[in-house]
Amino acid sequence: MRRLLPLVALLAASCSYSEETPQILVTVAGIPAAADHLDVVVTPSDTAAVGKNCSSTLTPAPASNATCYRPTFQPEALADGTLDLAFVSPATTGTATISITAADRALSPLAQGSVSNVPLPAPGQLPTITLH
Repeated sequence: MRRLLPLVALLAASCSYSEETPQILVTVAGIPAAADHLDVVVTPSDTAAVGKNCSSTLTPAPASNATCYRPTFQPEALADGTLDLAFVSPATTGTATISITAADRALSPLAQGSVSNVPLPAPGQLPTITLH
């Protein structure tokens, strides 16, 4: 057993871990009661940024440097139609546009909203994005 302990310690030390710290904080308001998810597209002005997680079902198609998120919840779960979101900045400099679409289970868009020229990394809480 004592021979295994140094091996376990060596394996634990060789693992790398870096936490993701949210740098973009957004409050989304006006989420319809029939919505069960949000399609969030964060597009940085830095065209060299690497995009992630974007589905081909999004319309319009996101830019290649966009990062997409799909937070889900039960329909009518948000009593006041408001949700706070936190994201990691997709780039270290420049600005970003955040576009949000609330959709139902059939992927039908119900409401949309966006904010532009968000400095990256975003300094604290951003204004509320109200969906219409």
